[in-house]
Amino acid sequence: MDMTASPTLRIPPLGRNKLILSNPTFSDTLIDEFTVSLEVDGLQATATIEDYLGGGLPEFFHDLAEHWQGWSGEKVWKSRDGVLQFACTSTRSGKYQLAVFLDPARSMSKPWTVKATIELEAGKLDQIAASSQAFFAF
Repeated sequence: MDMTASPTLRIPPLGRNKLILSNPTFSDTLIDEFTVSLEVDGLQATATIEDYLGGGLPEFFHDLAEHWQGWSGEKVWKSRDGVLQFACTSTRSGKYQLAVFLDPARSMSKPWTVKATIELEAGKLDQIAASSQAFFAF
């Protein structure tokens, strides 16, 4: 990884609809905050996730990859500040629906929220988990 460039995590790695994590700032060796951008069907929403400090997102994606054959119910993750939340479900056809909730009104004076769903493929879950680990270990 180029240590002069700011790391970026794109979920999924290819496709029109996407979630992008970028612009991390660090507190000692942990990411303190980062920018999240959601682009779905022509809508683009951006917010800052503050007070992350090892908030477990790589573990969430590793759990999805580990259970690539599917699971019942939802697997949920949310940021400490409540601005970003994921709820992932699996389908019998090997597809995964990642519901993304952005609610910057919880920590900023922005009166909007966004909920969108991004489709993930089982074959890409390992790549997403590894990219997530690399982003947060930068």
